[in-house]
Amino acid sequence: MTNLLNHRYDPLKSLGDSRSGQTLLAEDTQSPTRQRCVVKQLNLTPYSSAEVEKIQVKLAPEAEALQVASKAHAQIPDLYGYFVTQGIFYWVREWIEGTPLAALVSAPWSEPQATAFLTAALKALVPLHRQRIIHLNLKPKNIIIRATDQAPCLVGVGEKALLKAVGDQALTLRTSGFIAPEQAVGKPVLASDIYSLSMTTIYLLSAVPPLKIPSDRSNGRLLWQQFAPDVSDRLAGILTRAIHPTHTIRFPNTSEMLAVLGQIAPTQLDPNPSPLVSSPAVASPSPPKPVHVSSPQPLSVSATPMPSTSSDLPGTEISLPASRAAASSPSASASATAVANLKPPVTPQPAARKKNLLAMPWLKWAGFGAGAIALGFVGLGALQSLSGSGSSIDASSVAVLEDTIDQLKEKVESSSGNGRANEKATLALVEAYTYAGDIQPAAELINELLEENEENSEALYQKGKIQVYLSDYQAAIGTLEAAIEQDTQNGDALIMLGLAHREIGDYDEALKQFQSALDVGKNKGEAHLNISHIQQMQGEWEDALTSVDAAARFLKGDRSIPVHTQRSNIYSDLQDLERAEDAWEKAAARSPQNPEAYVTQSISKMLLGDSEGALENIEQALDINPNFTEAYAMQGLIQMNQNELEAAIASVTKAIELDPNSVTALKIFADVAALVDPDPTLTLQVATQALSINPNNPYVLNQRCNVLLYQSELALAVEDCTRSLNVNPAGIEAYSSRGQAYLAAAEFQLAEEDFTRIIELNDAAGRPQDPTVYGARAIARTGLEDEQGAEEDIEKALEISVGQ
Repeated sequence: MTNLLNHRYDPLKSLGDSRSGQTLLAEDTQSPTRQRCVVKQLNLTPYSSAEVEKIQVKLAPEAEALQVASKAHAQIPDLYGYFVTQGIFYWVREWIEGTPLAALVSAPWSEPQATAFLTAALKALVPLHRQRIIHLNLKPKNIIIRATDQAPCLVGVGEKALLKAVGDQALTLRTSGFIAPEQAVGKPVLASDIYSLSMTTIYLLSAVPPLKIPSDRSNGRLLWQQFAPDVSDRLAGILTRAIHPTHTIRFPNTSEMLAVLGQIAPTQLDPNPSPLVSSPAVASPSPPKPVHVSSPQPLSVSATPMPSTSSDLPGTEISLPASRAAASSPSASASATAVANLKPPVTPQPAARKKNLLAMPWLKWAGFGAGAIALGFVGLGALQSLSGSGSSIDASSVAVLEDTIDQLKEKVESSSGNGRANEKATLALVEAYTYAGDIQPAAELINELLEENEENSEALYQKGKIQVYLSDYQAAIGTLEAAIEQDTQNGDALIMLGLAHREIGDYDEALKQFQSALDVGKNKGEAHLNISHIQQMQGEWEDALTSVDAAARFLKGDRSIPVHTQRSNIYSDLQDLERAEDAWEKAAARSPQNPEAYVTQSISKMLLGDSEGALENIEQALDINPNFTEAYAMQGLIQMNQNELEAAIASVTKAIELDPNSVTALKIFADVAALVDPDPTLTLQVATQALSINPNNPYVLNQRCNVLLYQSELALAVEDCTRSLNVNPAGIEAYSSRGQAYLAAAEFQLAEEDFTRIIELNDAAGRPQDPTVYGARAIARTGLEDEQGAEEDIEKALEISVGQ
């Protein structure tokens, strides 16, 4: 008995060694059946008595929480407790007899087998995630297929937390590609476990270890489907979303992923922990846990869960996503951290600045073309359509909106029990709350409406609109499609569905939805305006003008601000600055009726040189909606144009803290970073993050192409510019950058073709020619030994320069 650990556990054999010590299979000699258990050593170096006492203070809450969670599901091994012997900590857990999953992957699994595994494993995660406990170490080695029932059991739960509690600060993760990107940098979230389980499932389907799967260098996504070609599109789509590099785009909780897998039918908005997503009210019941003997050290039953990254709000507990969490949230994006660490020089050097604001492409809802403004997206995220939708909500000031909300609350109360009247008042109140950026009460009201009738098309539309506002585009698409299924004439839902597709770069589908709104005869002004945005972005300027003129027939008075702004975008692209300025003045003269209109108007004021007035617009927008991401992003852009770089950094930092998935904010931050820091690494990082959200945004693609060109990554630069041109075949900036890359690579024929195309596009659009383009083509022709052509280009460049 002298070999007993803690005078109780009789070691039988070693299960493996780690940096912290051994893991042993042992028998509990105090159990009547000498029950087997696992005893794991947590530290190699013994601690003093004083150190042990301090560590126990940290260890006890972790162990308590893990013990409670482990008893909630039969596929999570029970944590019996922990003990200390001669300054060495040990933990004791249930022994699962079976085979590690890693030993069962000699060939690809079938899709039904892999799906069954994933479903069972996700269900085991549900009780952990409900207590905000992240497993942190999911991989095939830590999943045991139990011999008695073939169920996947998740071993190693809490091991990382316990190791950290005993002071293993040097702990590193060695999981051969199964951990999520944010976990690898020490910022795990619940969706990190979903990533790990999904990567494990991909490993089962392909029998290819994650580290051997290549990634798309443009956006970091793993190109795994080539190794599992027989997987259905449905499952492939689910897994691809679940391993997205950006955790906010993955399934935010296990219940939603189970619902999408078809194991649970969604019936309502899940109040916790996911924001505004369809998921079940109750998860599938867990198998009962077997009764065990008492733990070696008494533990209380009150768990201490991980701190939540969401806001603790009263009433229905709808947690805001990481994008709306406070700046101190552990789930804040890497970009937000990078922005916070970026410091401008005390005295910015004018020579370091780009020529002027008009030379920079930007924004999720706006984009500058080559040398001219091309505000192609005046969408302002989810609420864009409200600016011109003829809404009855007056949100022109915070006081007016507060009065409106109070009046609508009274209407909701007074119409209680009066069916349609109550529903109408409730939906109006939801819209008013949304204008104010007060999503929590809006979500509670949507919950109530959908509990009464889950097929309520208007409530589904409002839910989808809020999901887009929160940048949860995939969830929004499903919700809005459900709204349209219930009411094919719901023009609001059709427009919002088009916006959701547009924000992820699916422009063809976006156009289809906007056209559907026209076909049903609803929201024609918004439909024409949004069609114009995409046509202008794709370089179809004449069609874009036709569409915006059509929008003007429906959007009158104060609703016409985005119409005038869009018209100015197109004229700026065509370098018809006289007409563009006229449109700016008309937009600036209107009276905004909501925060989105204030921000849209600020664009025109800024471009008219009225930066003070533009910033006043932003302040008014933020008074109404203090959480309006696009207002902070636009504020940063205005400040950047004024060379107030420190203020610009603060503004865009706030925008990214509110929404790490805002391509607008990311794009502007990249521009600020380029002015402040000559090292383009950060600009490249942020542009890549923006492209992981919308891989087809031509303005960001152009930006990253230029950074790659600066870094002499010529092949990658060409790839990005080509992708940009696939969206906008008339993109002069992309042709110019790609031509420069071809020149640097001595691909003179290809360079000559790109510069020639720029000249043709300028002629076709009636724009003045650029002498630098002729100069660049002269270099390409010199490389092709076309001396006559080169001389002609040089003469033409001189002629244009003299004329200017």
